[in-house]
Amino acid sequence: MKFYRMTFTIDDQGAGEKIAAELLERRWIACSQQSAVLSRYHWKGTLEETPEWKFELKTTLAGREKVTDFILQNHPYEVPELLCEEIDSLNPAYSLWLEEECAGLNA
Repeated sequence: MKFYRMTFTIDDQGAGEKIAAELLERRWIACSQQSAVLSRYHWKGTLEETPEWKFELKTTLAGREKVTDFILQNHPYEVPELLCEEIDSLNPAYSLWLEEECAGLNA
């Protein structure tokens, strides 16, 4: 089975927590971690600096598209950052746990 780490950033901690909580409730992700970050980027010709929250989620191949669609539909940004990386290697016991916790994808 393939597993993925998905990351998104958002400037509203509560909105990010709401997205992560709904994905956990649906059991489309196994877990979520969040941390404060400072993002610097160009946006519409201006150099921006924004305090944001970075959310890291773990899911399966079956969840990748559903999670992507859900985040894009519920994220307030015009162009949200959403990264998806395949996990090459992980603890076998953790992979079993991940698969079990994403049980909502099989419903």
